[in-house]
Amino acid sequence: MMVKRLLPALLICLCWTACIPHQPVQVDFSQVVEAETFSQQGEVVAPNHWWEAFESSELNDLIQQGLQQNLHLGQAWARLEQARASYARTRSGKMPKLDLGVSGSGTEDLSHNRGTSESGGLSLNLSYQVDLWGKIAANTKAGAIDYRATRMDLEATALTLSGNIAAIWLDLSESKLRLDVLENQLQVNKDYLKLVELRFSQGLATGTEVYQQRLQLASIQNAIPTVGSDWTLAQNRMALLLGQDPLGFELDIDGHMPQLPPMPQTGIPVAVLAARPDVKSAEYRLLSADQRLFAARTDLYPRLDLSASVGSNGNNFQNILDNWMLNLAGNLLAPIIDGGARKAEVARNQAVVEERFYNWKQVVYNAAAEVEDSLALERSRYQTLEGTRAQVTLANDTLESARKNYVNGVTDYLTVLNSLQTLQKLQLEEVRGQKTLLGNRINLYLALGADWTHELETFSSPTAADMHNTGRY
Repeated sequence: MMVKRLLPALLICLCWTACIPHQPVQVDFSQVVEAETFSQQGEVVAPNHWWEAFESSELNDLIQQGLQQNLHLGQAWARLEQARASYARTRSGKMPKLDLGVSGSGTEDLSHNRGTSESGGLSLNLSYQVDLWGKIAANTKAGAIDYRATRMDLEATALTLSGNIAAIWLDLSESKLRLDVLENQLQVNKDYLKLVELRFSQGLATGTEVYQQRLQLASIQNAIPTVGSDWTLAQNRMALLLGQDPLGFELDIDGHMPQLPPMPQTGIPVAVLAARPDVKSAEYRLLSADQRLFAARTDLYPRLDLSASVGSNGNNFQNILDNWMLNLAGNLLAPIIDGGARKAEVARNQAVVEERFYNWKQVVYNAAAEVEDSLALERSRYQTLEGTRAQVTLANDTLESARKNYVNGVTDYLTVLNSLQTLQKLQLEEVRGQKTLLGNRINLYLALGADWTHELETFSSPTAADMHNTGRY
């Protein structure tokens, strides 16, 4: 009987279904990125785990440790679980809701000593919203897309983490190498001071020359503490990336600066950029917003709710199973006046879609710029490093020539001092140039993305005891 009464309304609703205006968003990378190649094409295919190109077991261990223990990545895993639970909750809207109700009461007649009487009831209540326009399906799909976007956020976090660990590893290696260079320079300056003092004692040098060399020696000595503080700061940053307490954290770095690996193949821009996790996340956020826009538009149309209840109103608990009743109901609810709230919600969701479209496009362009920036900087920084190395060779020769001339009395010590200062400055610039070039290569690897983030499956979750000990409970 209920179905017969609702049939005309259902037919009207089905006729209206095709009237909901919505054109799904289409993501087309070829319309955004038109270039067929990047400005440079590399020689070799980079390893999937890009850091392995540096051939350092030390770096490999640090990155693996960070991927298991970094606290920011742990938060990303927790957000992924939240997204999974939110999707499961949204998906439950497709299913009917069934509730069990139990009621009971008892009275006692104290005036006539008639004892007590009991009454109670049991009920099963079923409710279900018919997804006439696809609102529930759209929200469910949006939840699934949000989950994938959150997964991409996690992978982007992991990719950035690997680059940060490698960059700090380079900072530590540079600090140790700079310290070695400074200690060597310190000894060289002590040797030159002995030479000047000896010549001064022989009347072949002036007191000014002695003071000049002592000043140069003090300058080198003064630079050493700065390197030590740089090491400590970098070590503290590494501790945080590894999810460890910086207090008492010590790291042993061999100070070996790796050779620059061959230029990796950069691939086809559309394919490379579309696979980056940050770009995928922006794409998913756009598609999710589009689904919610469709769901908001369906609120402008009637809603059909079905309900059924089976219950007993027995007079007492002994015969409660003998008095069961079945109730069926169907409600077709159509919005008439809401002050424009539903249309405003549609407009808001439309604006969200537009915002996320522009954001997706911006993320794509940023990703392309990161690749091109890294390629351009690598070329210039490689040339700069080669030029610095050539200058170091020339400065060595110049110093040796100036020293011989000074010992032979041809020139004064100022020429030697200037040559020594130039050489030692260039030696430190060479170390800095090595680190800068390798750091830019790290940026290039990150900009090109990789598939290894898809492999992430587990994380070192805290135990209940861990959280209790830190005051969570």
